[in-house]
Amino acid sequence: MDVTGWLMQFGLTLQEARIYACLHRSGRSTGYELAKVTGISRSNTYAGLSSLVEKGAAHKADGKPVRYVAVPVDEFCKNIIRELRTVRKLLEKNLPGTGEADEGYLTIQGPHNIRNKIENLIADTEHRIYISMPYSLLEPLLPSLTMLLEKGKKVVVITDGPLMLDGAILYRAAEPAAHIRIIRDTAVALTGNLDDTPGCSCLYSAKENLVSLLRDSMRGEIRLIELAGEGAAD
Repeated sequence: MDVTGWLMQFGLTLQEARIYACLHRSGRSTGYELAKVTGISRSNTYAGLSSLVEKGAAHKADGKPVRYVAVPVDEFCKNIIRELRTVRKLLEKNLPGTGEADEGYLTIQGPHNIRNKIENLIADTEHRIYISMPYSLLEPLLPSLTMLLEKGKKVVVITDGPLMLDGAILYRAAEPAAHIRIIRDTAVALTGNLDDTPGCSCLYSAKENLVSLLRDSMRGEIRLIELAGEGAAD
């Protein structure tokens, strides 16, 4: 994903994102100047600028001709995130669910959705979390796991790479795991494949049989690591 794609994650259209990126790079500019650089028609450029102003991504500068200034990325993103937090609270209040976990099996498909699910599992951990996955997949999760440890939660990790995670119980596997496995609070489990292909998928469930199956599997792996002399490091 490029810069325009990232900007679209914050509610801009493709055209608005292109104009914003150009404006951010070039500084104070007129619609005519931006149209020349972006290749977008002048009418669409001015329409895009007007929309950017409405969305809080740009401001009009005093003077003639009218020039525009991009709102700094950090400020723009903070504003959107703050607004989304407010909307989230309104949705939780006005669109209540059952509050109960689904008792069946769910398929989480696609790398983006799987990574989000993993981050949510970590964030929602109340007592303990067990994770088995290749180091290449684990590394991006270290900040979230560190925050969990700082809250006094138990973190047990099985991985194949050198891992610096103070306070966690770490087991060094000889080879990368074939599948990722996660158990949170002995209540929910996630297992499957995670790569960069759209078809990758994981099975998620609160069913006791899946949780028990993964727990036994991870215990067995830990036992083999201990027998091989790798042991655990706190």
